[in-house]
Amino acid sequence: MIQFVAQRILIACLRLLIASLIMLVGIELAFRLAGGAIDHAWTIAPELFSGAFLNDLFFARLIGSSLVFGLGFLLVLFVGYGWGLVAARLRWLQARLWLSAPLALLSCFPIFWVLVMVAAYAYWIWDRPGFANEIAIEEGPDWLGWWHAAVQGLCVGAGPAVWQLGAVSAIIGKSAAQPFVGGLFRAGFRESFVFYRHFVRGSISQLCGLLDRTVPCLIGGLIVAETAFRYDGLGSWLVASALGGDYLGMFVAGWCLTLPVVAIRCFRECLERFWDSAGDRSDA
Repeated sequence: MIQFVAQRILIACLRLLIASLIMLVGIELAFRLAGGAIDHAWTIAPELFSGAFLNDLFFARLIGSSLVFGLGFLLVLFVGYGWGLVAARLRWLQARLWLSAPLALLSCFPIFWVLVMVAAYAYWIWDRPGFANEIAIEEGPDWLGWWHAAVQGLCVGAGPAVWQLGAVSAIIGKSAAQPFVGGLFRAGFRESFVFYRHFVRGSISQLCGLLDRTVPCLIGGLIVAETAFRYDGLGSWLVASALGGDYLGMFVAGWCLTLPVVAIRCFRECLERFWDSAGDRSDA
C-alpha cells in the first residue's frame, strides 16, 4: 500500500509538471505570438524560483479562495453523499427529485448572471461594489469574511452538488436491482440491514470514484464567482493578471487552482485502492 501511495504521489507531481508546462505554453502563445508581447513566458523564472510572490497579499488570496472552495466542496460532499443516500433509501417516494429541487433551481440559471445580480444588488442597496473595499476585521473572528465565502461557496457548489446527489443515488440504485436482493428479503433480513450492509457497502468503491469528479467544475465556478463578486482571491487574481498581461500572476494563480484537482484525484485513487485491499482481505 505504501508503494502504491508513493507511486500515486509521483504521478501527481508529474501531472502538476505537465500542467505547468501547458500553462507556460499557453501564456507564450496567447501573449507572445498572438498578442505581440515583448517578453517571453519563461522570463518569470527568476521571480518564481526566488519566491518574490510569497507576500501577505498572496496568502490572503490563497486563504480566501481556500474558504470558498472548501465550503463549496463540503456542500457537494454533504448533499451528494448525505442526501444521495437518503434519496436512494426513499427512492420509491422520488426523494431524489424533491431533495435536489432547491439546488437544481438555483443552478439552472447561468451562474455568472446570478452572481452579477447579487453583486449589483449589493452595490445599489448597500453601496458596496461586490465584496471589495469592505470593513477590515482586526480583532476576533472574521465572520464577515466567512459570510462572503459562504455566499460564493453556495453558488459554486449548487450545480455540482445536484449532479453528485443524482450519481450517488443512481449507483446505489443499480446495487438494489441485483438478482440476490429479493432472496435477502425473503430470508427475513430487514430493509435497513440490506440497504447499508449490501447496497451501500457494495457500492463504496464506485462512490469513492465520484470524489473528484466535481472538482474542475468547482474551480471554474470559483473563478467566475470571485470575478463577479470582486472577491480578492486566486480566481479574480487569475482574471486580473490575464487582463493586465501579468505572466507571474497567471502562472501562480493557475498553478494553485490546479493543485486541488490533482491532489484530490490522488487521494481518491489511494482511497479506492485502500478499500479494494480491505475488501480482498475480508473476503479471504
